[in-house]
Amino acid sequence: MTKLTSLSVQASRVKSLEPLARLTNLTSLSVQTKIADSLEPLAPLTKLTSLSVQADRVTSLEPLAGLTRLTSLRVNVNSVKNLEPLSGLSNLTLLSVQANAVASIEPLADLASLTALRLQAIALARLEPLAGLTNLTSLSVQANAVEGLEPLAGLTNLTSLTLSGMRAEIDLSPLRGLRGLVALGILGVSVRNLDSVSHVPSVRL
Repeated sequence: MTKLTSLSVQASRVKSLEPLARLTNLTSLSVQTKIADSLEPLAPLTKLTSLSVQADRVTSLEPLAGLTRLTSLRVNVNSVKNLEPLSGLSNLTLLSVQANAVASIEPLADLASLTALRLQAIALARLEPLAGLTNLTSLSVQANAVEGLEPLAGLTNLTSLTLSGMRAEIDLSPLRGLRGLVALGILGVSVRNLDSVSHVPSVRL
């Protein structure tokens, strides 16, 4: 088993992920657990390049901080409030975060290699940390408290953008300069200045 390089685990009734700690040759791992409350056993898996975690009771992503070879990371961790442990994962090109308790994405501001980002963070209010992620080609944001799209105005490499869940009426004029957009989804959001995205071939409202 220690020679495994790829593993998918659905361990909904397992209380600990400790057996995974010995699988140090893993490069790809998918874990789904409803009971385990710590990702600490994943910390030694430093060869991982792809990781997917769904962990309802986990409250900290700190064990992932040293997994610097990761290029793809998907985390569904609704009890986590802080994304700081992800700030040093500079090789990430794909990041998907479902963490409804998270109110700040500031730790993602320096992940300049990201090309695809999906955020589901109901408490999130500010998109400013995304302004410097100019390599993004795909962005999806579900966040109730966001009130403006100005930080996205400079993301000129975007080809796909999805916005959902925003309670405030959203002004689309900051998207006027995103001439590379080919797909725009605006789901359950009231908008104004729809003509600002008239250049986009595919718009879903």
